[in-house]
Amino acid sequence: MQKNVDRIEHKFLQIFPEGLSGDDWNNAGKRHNPDKIFEIFQTELTKEALELTLDSGDYEETIDAITAAVRRVSVISVFEKFAFKNYIAHQEIHGPFLEALYQFMYNFNEESFDGLVSVLLRYRHEKNTNPAKWPVVSFFKAYADPDNYVFVKPNTVKGEARVMEWDIQYKSMPNYQTYMQVMEMVKAFRKHSTLCQNENLMITQAVMFCALEL
Repeated sequence: MQKNVDRIEHKFLQIFPEGLSGDDWNNAGKRHNPDKIFEIFQTELTKEALELTLDSGDYEETIDAITAAVRRVSVISVFEKFAFKNYIAHQEIHGPFLEALYQFMYNFNEESFDGLVSVLLRYRHEKNTNPAKWPVVSFFKAYADPDNYVFVKPNTVKGEARVMEWDIQYKSMPNYQTYMQVMEMVKAFRKHSTLCQNENLMITQAVMFCALEL
């Protein structure tokens, strides 16, 4: 374990010699500009806000906020954003989607994970209308609670798993078992990392990603 962590940190410091406090690292982070997305989660997608939305049956404002968040995030591909836009254009899915999202975000377990994926698959047979992909599914927990949850971009986490020599039990369809393995891998790296021990999992994943850049 430790030798793999050390290899990743060594590669990171080759790219960013000043570490996480350096200007190069901070300037690189600004390109992703997550603050606006965090703001949406902290206002429109809190537990209380989602409960009010579901109780009222007036979904438009919350759906608009979610769509804006998906549109802004740089780590979701253009094709995945397009699929989500087409999916959410079906107004009849707004209620089931928000209910599944609420359970996923605030009663997180295997059942709620599968529930969100199932709802996102509802229009999978329509062209470019299947947002049930790893980046879209994992986005919600990662941005709602970056201290404890991870973002899954398939090629990236598979590469990180190879460097870490960690079996993430990867499957292309988003699933709870793979997600938990990725989360355990990133938390294990953080625990043994001198750079990331006091950082959230989003920063930790960014450091791990640098191991794939050389």
